[in-house]
Amino acid sequence: MRTGYTASQVAGFLSGEHAVCRNGDGDIVGGPVLPACEPMDGASFSALASPRPSAPARVVPSETVAAGLPVIVFGISSDWTLTEQLLPLAEATGGTVADIDGADAVGDAIDAALEAAGAAPQPYFEWAPGDDASTLAFDAAGSVFEGETAAFSYDFGDGSDAATGAATAAHSYAAPGTYEVTLTVTDEKGRTAQAVASVTVVDDTAPEWGTLTVAPDRGDAQAGDTVTFTASGLAPGGRVSVAWDGTVGAAMGVVGDDGMVTIALAVPFGASAGALAFTMRALDELRSGGGAITINPTVAVCVAG
Repeated sequence: MRTGYTASQVAGFLSGEHAVCRNGDGDIVGGPVLPACEPMDGASFSALASPRPSAPARVVPSETVAAGLPVIVFGISSDWTLTEQLLPLAEATGGTVADIDGADAVGDAIDAALEAAGAAPQPYFEWAPGDDASTLAFDAAGSVFEGETAAFSYDFGDGSDAATGAATAAHSYAAPGTYEVTLTVTDEKGRTAQAVASVTVVDDTAPEWGTLTVAPDRGDAQAGDTVTFTASGLAPGGRVSVAWDGTVGAAMGVVGDDGMVTIALAVPFGASAGALAFTMRALDELRSGGGAITINPTVAVCVAG
């Protein structure tokens, strides 16, 4: 039956680069229900690949996929017009087209195709946290290849040198971001195949706070009094908080256009006499500063009636 697929679409389906989809109004007769094809304007189809789960600490996998099992097209042709039709599909999937002169050459062409198809590596790799929080350990032991040995090469996608040789490798990323990791497996016959996955590196280290100078409008107070705190040299529009250390009481403010912020905070009732520390934090700038005021004891006045 006529499907209406273009040669590039079929090549994408066979190589696993595109998802098989419904082209037109109907499905393939006798086949499963397919998703509708995306418009062909030069863009590729969205792959319907299921992510493989992993549990890294600082690296969150994004659409982690291993190499699938693509279809490799090998053609046998004794007609140049048929060869021209098969050649784009074969080249797109890593196969070949054998030109033969007659039926006697069919057997040899089939043997050559089977040998080439059977020897193609099937790469696969996983990753997990390494010895420290910034390191990832990669493992391609799940790859399938013919022969006793194979060469492995990891491109970590950050411009660093590739790690070549063994199936395992460790790598540290210098900055957060999403990186495309490519594993290339080369078997003893020199045939290569690749698996690609994206890893997202996140920075979960503790923030480094800078110094902020904050001044209260008074050096001593009693429980229930209001203290006004002022700081300058901040980014306009930034969020700032002030809180008493080790006790209840906090207030928020926003830095003005002049780079200053003023926040009033009441001394909590029940505050003990003595030093009461406070901390101001410029949350968007990761800057903080503090100090202390003296809490005077509350004087009880008794009136005789």
